[in-house]
Amino acid sequence: MRYVWFSIIILLTIGCDREREERTVHIAVSLAGTDAYASTKYIQAITDAAEDGNIDVIWRIAQWDHELQNRQIDTLFAEMPDIIAVEITDPRRADEILGPIQQQEIPVVGFNRLAPSFQYDLIVSPDYYEIGNELAEAVVERYDSREINILLLYGSVFSGQDSLIIESFLSVIEEYDNFTVQKKETVQKELLQDSNAAIAIDPLLTRRLVQSITEMDEAGMEHRSPFIAGIGEKESFTMIDYDNLLLIDRQQYTAGTLLVNAASDYARGEFRHLEGPVIQVGEYMMPVVYTPYRVVYPD
Repeated sequence: MRYVWFSIIILLTIGCDREREERTVHIAVSLAGTDAYASTKYIQAITDAAEDGNIDVIWRIAQWDHELQNRQIDTLFAEMPDIIAVEITDPRRADEILGPIQQQEIPVVGFNRLAPSFQYDLIVSPDYYEIGNELAEAVVERYDSREINILLLYGSVFSGQDSLIIESFLSVIEEYDNFTVQKKETVQKELLQDSNAAIAIDPLLTRRLVQSITEMDEAGMEHRSPFIAGIGEKESFTMIDYDNLLLIDRQQYTAGTLLVNAASDYARGEFRHLEGPVIQVGEYMMPVVYTPYRVVYPD
């Protein structure tokens, strides 16, 4: 009789494992909104990754509209996903959007753009502290001992990754007495005229910087042809004629694939967060899956 019970337990265990493997995981993804190239790559990646496993993904793009994202997340939530990944449009209102989801015990993954005051269950993003170091080292390598003015743009909506980039950027730059940094929310052409380098910490600001230089050239405004370094996808800048440009390309396809795989593992209870890296955003320490990036100079 003992062997009969042992056999039954084995069969039940095998059956449970098989059921877990075959169970479809439902993942909802809300993207803040990027340019056409970036959006296409993200969607292609999450769609391809879903086809490789028992995963069902539904997604929306908010086009940087907070109210639209709020409505879209309500729609996604109504589909009863196992887990939801959000690239937040307005980090200041994350609790308003994401709090009710967590109250329903649906895990929330922070993707790329992070709220500094919200405790995610998991984060999938580049190592923004390392990116800040990359941007600073690029300036140091180019100017070394010269006295220069640096314009650091951080945008009007402060997010969790912004604080990481700025902290690490300044930790390097402040070691050099010959560098002067001005931090501003938006591009100001008058300041740009007197800047040797301009740093942008998100793709929209990077594009605005380059566009401002073009507009200044067309208007006959003098400037120092500043070195521009920022976050942005190479393919989105290939048509821009500006030689003094460095980009941190976040490799959307790989990032989208990692997002789906990490969310699926978390929903299935297979994500070993205690064994992996953690990141501090605001006051919270959270498990993180780092996505790759590359430093590129557009042709």
